[in-house]
Amino acid sequence: MPEAETVAPLPELPERLITVFRAMRGGRHISRGDGQDYLDLERRTALYEHVFGALGYVLKHHNQGFFYLEGAGAVRSDRMRAALLFLLILFQELEERKFQRQDRAWERSLLRATFKVTDLPHFQTAQRRSLMAAIELDESKVAQVLTSLERLGVIRLLPDAQFGFLPPVYRFIDLCMKYADDPNWGAAGDVVIVETKPEADEETELES
Repeated sequence: MPEAETVAPLPELPERLITVFRAMRGGRHISRGDGQDYLDLERRTALYEHVFGALGYVLKHHNQGFFYLEGAGAVRSDRMRAALLFLLILFQELEERKFQRQDRAWERSLLRATFKVTDLPHFQTAQRRSLMAAIELDESKVAQVLTSLERLGVIRLLPDAQFGFLPPVYRFIDLCMKYADDPNWGAAGDVVIVETKPEADEETELES
Protein backbone atom coordinates (compact mmCIF):
# COMPACT_ATOMS: atom_id res chain seq x y z
CA MET A 1 0.00 0.00 0.00
CA PRO A 2 1.58 3.32 -1.06
CA GLU A 3 2.42 5.79 1.65
CA ALA A 4 0.25 8.87 1.90
CA GLU A 5 1.88 11.97 0.52
CA THR A 6 2.93 14.40 3.21
CA VAL A 7 1.60 17.91 2.71
CA ALA A 8 3.79 20.68 4.06
CA PRO A 9 1.94 22.99 6.45
CA LEU A 10 1.23 26.51 5.31
CA PRO A 11 3.51 29.11 6.90
CA GLU A 12 2.02 31.22 9.65
CA LEU A 13 1.25 34.74 8.47
CA PRO A 14 3.42 37.52 9.93
CA GLU A 15 2.12 38.83 13.23
CA ARG A 16 1.93 42.44 12.08
CA LEU A 17 0.79 41.80 8.52
CA ILE A 18 -2.47 43.76 8.71
CA THR A 19 -0.87 46.78 10.40
CA VAL A 20 2.03 46.82 7.95
CA PHE A 21 -0.21 46.37 4.91
CA ARG A 22 -2.55 49.18 5.95
CA ALA A 23 0.39 51.55 6.31
CA MET A 24 2.30 50.54 3.20
CA ARG A 25 -0.68 50.46 0.84
CA GLY A 26 -1.13 54.16 1.59
CA GLY A 27 2.45 54.87 0.59
CA ARG A 28 4.19 54.72 3.95
CA HIS A 29 7.86 53.84 3.97
CA ILE A 30 8.67 51.78 7.07
CA SER A 31 12.02 52.36 8.76
CA ARG A 32 13.54 51.58 12.16
CA GLY A 33 11.59 54.40 13.76
CA ASP A 34 8.41 52.39 13.12
CA GLY A 35 9.50 49.92 15.77
CA GLN A 36 7.77 46.53 15.68
CA ASP A 37 6.51 46.99 12.14
CA TYR A 38 10.06 47.37 10.88
CA LEU A 39 11.39 44.51 13.01
CA ASP A 40 8.70 42.14 11.76
CA LEU A 41 9.43 43.11 8.15
CA GLU A 42 13.16 42.63 8.71
CA ARG A 43 12.78 39.25 10.39
CA ARG A 44 10.23 37.82 7.96
CA THR A 45 11.07 39.60 4.74
CA ALA A 46 10.72 36.52 2.54
CA LEU A 47 7.24 35.76 3.84
CA TYR A 48 6.12 39.36 3.42
CA GLU A 49 7.49 39.28 -0.13
CA HIS A 50 5.44 36.16 -0.84
CA VAL A 51 2.20 37.55 0.61
CA PHE A 52 2.49 40.95 -1.05
CA GLY A 53 3.54 39.32 -4.30
CA ALA A 54 0.32 37.31 -4.32
CA LEU A 55 -1.56 40.63 -4.09
CA GLY A 56 0.34 42.15 -7.01
CA TYR A 57 2.92 44.16 -5.08
CA VAL A 58 6.69 44.07 -4.83
CA LEU A 59 8.23 44.65 -1.40
CA LYS A 60 11.37 46.75 -1.72
CA HIS A 61 14.15 46.97 0.89
CA HIS A 62 16.20 50.10 0.24
CA ASN A 63 19.90 50.08 1.06
CA GLN A 64 19.34 53.01 3.44
CA GLY A 65 17.33 50.73 5.74
CA PHE A 66 13.61 51.01 4.99
CA PHE A 67 10.85 49.11 3.21
CA TYR A 68 8.23 50.27 0.69
CA LEU A 69 5.83 48.80 -1.84
CA GLU A 70 5.73 48.94 -5.61
CA GLY A 71 3.14 47.29 -7.78
CA ALA A 72 0.13 47.32 -10.02
CA GLY A 73 -1.72 49.47 -7.50
CA ALA A 74 0.39 52.56 -8.17
CA VAL A 75 -1.86 55.58 -8.58
CA ARG A 76 -1.48 59.10 -9.86
CA SER A 77 -1.72 61.44 -6.93
CA ASP A 78 -1.70 65.21 -6.73
CA ARG A 79 -0.74 64.91 -3.08
CA MET A 80 2.30 62.82 -3.92
CA ARG A 81 3.29 65.08 -6.80
CA ALA A 82 3.13 68.08 -4.49
CA ALA A 83 5.34 66.32 -1.95
CA LEU A 84 7.90 65.43 -4.61
CA LEU A 85 8.05 68.96 -6.02
CA PHE A 86 8.33 70.37 -2.51
CA LEU A 87 11.34 68.14 -1.83
CA LEU A 88 12.87 68.78 -5.24
CA ILE A 89 12.99 72.53 -4.57
CA LEU A 90 14.54 71.98 -1.16
CA PHE A 91 17.15 69.60 -2.58
CA GLN A 92 17.98 72.08 -5.34
CA GLU A 93 18.56 74.76 -2.71
CA LEU A 94 20.85 72.46 -0.76
CA GLU A 95 22.73 71.58 -3.94
CA GLU A 96 23.22 75.24 -4.84
CA ARG A 97 24.58 75.97 -1.37
CA LYS A 98 26.81 72.92 -1.08
CA PHE A 99 29.97 74.88 -1.87
CA GLN A 100 29.40 76.79 1.37
CA ARG A 101 29.85 73.48 3.21
CA GLN A 102 33.19 71.99 4.07
CA ASP A 103 32.22 68.48 2.95
CA ARG A 104 30.19 69.68 -0.09
CA ALA A 105 27.90 66.69 0.34
CA TRP A 106 24.60 67.73 1.91
CA GLU A 107 22.97 64.35 1.25
CA ARG A 108 25.42 62.58 3.59
CA SER A 109 24.36 64.60 6.61
CA LEU A 110 20.71 65.05 5.69
CA LEU A 111 19.41 62.85 8.50
CA ARG A 112 21.25 64.96 11.09
CA ALA A 113 19.96 68.30 9.80
CA THR A 114 16.88 70.19 10.97
CA PHE A 115 14.91 72.70 8.93
CA LYS A 116 12.81 75.66 10.04
CA VAL A 117 9.56 76.10 8.14
CA THR A 118 10.08 79.87 8.11
CA ASP A 119 13.45 79.45 6.35
CA LEU A 120 12.23 77.22 3.52
CA PRO A 121 13.20 78.46 0.03
CA HIS A 122 10.01 77.57 -1.84
CA PHE A 123 8.61 81.09 -2.17
CA GLN A 124 11.83 83.10 -2.30
CA THR A 125 12.05 83.45 -6.08
CA ALA A 126 9.52 84.04 -8.84
CA GLN A 127 10.45 80.76 -10.53
CA ARG A 128 9.85 78.72 -7.40
CA ARG A 129 6.61 80.55 -6.62
CA SER A 130 5.48 79.73 -10.17
CA LEU A 131 6.32 76.04 -9.71
CA MET A 132 4.38 75.91 -6.46
CA ALA A 133 1.44 77.73 -8.01
CA ALA A 134 1.33 75.17 -10.83
CA ILE A 135 0.30 72.56 -8.27
CA GLU A 136 -1.87 75.03 -6.32
CA LEU A 137 0.45 75.29 -3.34
CA ASP A 138 0.88 78.53 -1.45
CA GLU A 139 2.47 79.30 1.90
CA SER A 140 -0.74 78.48 3.76
CA LYS A 141 -0.57 74.87 2.53
CA VAL A 142 3.02 74.07 3.52
CA ALA A 143 1.80 72.45 6.74
CA GLN A 144 -0.37 70.08 4.70
CA VAL A 145 2.62 68.97 2.62
CA LEU A 146 4.68 68.36 5.76
CA THR A 147 1.85 66.33 7.27
CA SER A 148 1.72 64.21 4.11
CA LEU A 149 5.48 63.65 4.27
CA GLU A 150 5.20 62.64 7.91
CA ARG A 151 2.50 60.08 7.06
CA LEU A 152 4.74 58.70 4.32
CA GLY A 153 7.48 58.15 6.89
CA VAL A 154 9.80 60.67 5.20
CA ILE A 155 10.07 63.36 7.91
CA ARG A 156 9.60 63.79 11.63
CA LEU A 157 7.89 66.95 12.84
CA LEU A 158 9.74 68.78 15.61
CA PRO A 159 8.82 71.57 18.05
CA ASP A 160 9.08 75.23 17.08
CA ALA A 161 7.90 74.66 13.48
CA GLN A 162 10.88 72.53 12.52
CA PHE A 163 11.30 69.12 10.90
CA GLY A 164 13.99 66.55 10.21
CA PHE A 165 14.35 63.79 7.65
CA LEU A 166 14.11 60.03 8.14
CA PRO A 167 15.91 57.40 6.00
CA PRO A 168 13.08 57.08 3.43
CA VAL A 169 13.98 60.56 2.18
CA TYR A 170 16.66 58.82 0.11
CA ARG A 171 14.00 57.26 -2.06
CA PHE A 172 12.69 60.73 -2.79
CA ILE A 173 16.19 61.84 -3.68
CA ASP A 174 16.24 58.97 -6.17
CA LEU A 175 12.87 60.04 -7.56
CA CYS A 176 13.88 63.69 -7.79
CA MET A 177 16.97 62.73 -9.75
CA LYS A 178 14.76 60.68 -12.06
CA TYR A 179 12.30 63.49 -12.76
CA ALA A 180 14.48 66.59 -12.42
CA ASP A 181 15.42 66.60 -16.12
CA ASP A 182 11.81 66.18 -17.29
CA PRO A 183 10.38 69.67 -18.01
CA ASN A 184 6.81 68.37 -18.09
CA TRP A 185 6.36 66.29 -14.97
CA GLY A 186 5.69 69.12 -12.52
CA ALA A 187 2.54 70.32 -14.24
CA ALA A 188 1.46 67.38 -16.34
CA GLY A 189 -0.29 65.55 -13.54
CA ASP A 190 0.62 62.13 -14.92
CA VAL A 191 3.61 61.07 -12.87
CA VAL A 192 3.28 57.79 -10.97
CA ILE A 193 5.21 58.25 -7.75
CA VAL A 194 4.76 56.30 -4.54
CA GLU A 195 1.28 55.59 -3.32
CA THR A 196 -0.35 52.22 -3.82
CA LYS A 197 -4.05 51.53 -3.94
CA PRO A 198 -5.20 47.93 -3.44
CA GLU A 199 -8.40 46.37 -4.64
CA ALA A 200 -11.27 46.63 -2.19
CA ASP A 201 -11.14 42.97 -1.19
CA GLU A 202 -7.39 42.72 -0.50
CA GLU A 203 -7.57 43.52 3.18
CA THR A 204 -10.46 41.07 3.57
CA GLU A 205 -8.24 38.37 2.07
CA LEU A 206 -5.49 39.13 4.56
CA GLU A 207 -7.86 39.02 7.52
CA SER A 208 -9.53 35.77 6.52
